[in-house]
Amino acid sequence: MSFNSSTDASANKTGSLFAYPKYWAECYGTAPYLPTSREEMDVLGWDSCDIIIVTGDAYVDHPSFGMAVIGRFLESQGFRVGIIAQPRWQNPEDFMALGKPNLCFGITAGNMDSMINRYTADLRMRNDDAYTPNDEGGKRPDRAVIVYAQKCREAYKDVPLITGGIEASLRRIAHYDYWSDKVRRSILLDAKADLLVFGNGERQIVEIAHRLADDEDICHYQVSGLSHGDFDALLIELKSDEQLGMERIHEYMDYRLKVIHNNEEVPKDAINISRLMVLNQDILEDAKEILTSFNKSGR
Repeated sequence: MSFNSSTDASANKTGSLFAYPKYWAECYGTAPYLPTSREEMDVLGWDSCDIIIVTGDAYVDHPSFGMAVIGRFLESQGFRVGIIAQPRWQNPEDFMALGKPNLCFGITAGNMDSMINRYTADLRMRNDDAYTPNDEGGKRPDRAVIVYAQKCREAYKDVPLITGGIEASLRRIAHYDYWSDKVRRSILLDAKADLLVFGNGERQIVEIAHRLADDEDICHYQVSGLSHGDFDALLIELKSDEQLGMERIHEYMDYRLKVIHNNEEVPKDAINISRLMVLNQDILEDAKEILTSFNKSGR
């Protein structure tokens, strides 16, 4: 997933984090604290937030908390950033506390993976939470990134969702999940978010924010794959000579990127290539099921 690059108003040619033109809202200056309520927004003179960060941690304006670092860094770029900390997830009401963000929601489980935060290694629920006032447990849901993303989508369906933080980073690809004792697919699919930022996200999130501010659309890209080759012929060829392997597949592959719109099916060439590589049939069936549900969801 990436952006349509048809506009270039925020282009940063130097690669420096501070070389972007400041967003117009820099005129509001630096907030004493990033607002967590409408009342605090009113004190700052804000009618809306440009970006709202939803986090599973209590809001502490200190660089040991990722949401504070990202929030303050976005503020230094001129954006108005609000924080929704440890919202109640039973309904979308808390996710609407600051109103609709102009650009996007940023979603993070906090400084820890939510499952590690809530459960011990022997699957017992923890009684405390070091990232919550008074060490109180139970202030975040299981798989917080997925739950928060769902509630943000319920609150404001058309607002882009950008996930990040330790939980999203470690679960960005198919992964073994200790608590369910199975391999889970990428959290990006389960959260139905638009983009996932992994690792240290300062450079990525600033680029994303400026591009969204320039009205660029988030586009989904796929490799063209085997669409220009004869899959059945290639399958017969590889079965007759197992030494050919990936080198022969590369000859058939079209690695050019094409835009995939929400109303189009996800290309199934990944499954075809897996068949060529004689991948376990159970894995192939799981992949087909995931692709089917993904296509039905329209995202």
